[in-house]
Amino acid sequence: MLLVAILIIITLSNSQFDIAFQFQKATSKTSMIGKNNRVYLSAPFNLREELKADIVPALQESGFRVTSNWLFQAINVLDLHNKMTDNERLEACSLEAWRDYAEVRQSDIYMRFANTSDHKSLGGKYVEMGIALASHLHIILVGPKECIFDWMRSVRMHRFDSFAEALREMKRGL
Repeated sequence: MLLVAILIIITLSNSQFDIAFQFQKATSKTSMIGKNNRVYLSAPFNLREELKADIVPALQESGFRVTSNWLFQAINVLDLHNKMTDNERLEACSLEAWRDYAEVRQSDIYMRFANTSDHKSLGGKYVEMGIALASHLHIILVGPKECIFDWMRSVRMHRFDSFAEALREMKRGL
């Protein structure tokens, strides 16, 4: 009896997901370049220099605007933790978090790069992805799937093995 109830719930849940998927398909944006060209880049902090040197110029040359100011800040606020008082740390981290939140919300496309090294990521990119999901942004994942939300079926979510592949599809309008 319990098994039948679980199967009914799963069947109903899958129908709801299919309805949501079809709704997204019918209402999704079609153009990536032009008015909808603001891209927020999300990645582990240790990839910052690579993003600045390779990814940002390629996006800009293709007509996209990068909204991720964390790439260009002089220091990583988290590196200063041992040098700050609790109040200074609260102020600095809160300011950075709200700035990132606003930048994700003001973007049209959220692009997350997988952690491809042994460097431990603190998880900010997953919070940013949650903001992007809630904001109905186009989401582009570059690299292997890292969390359960990477498996979501959505017209607005795309996964690519490389940035070059993602950029090519962005130019075509996905």
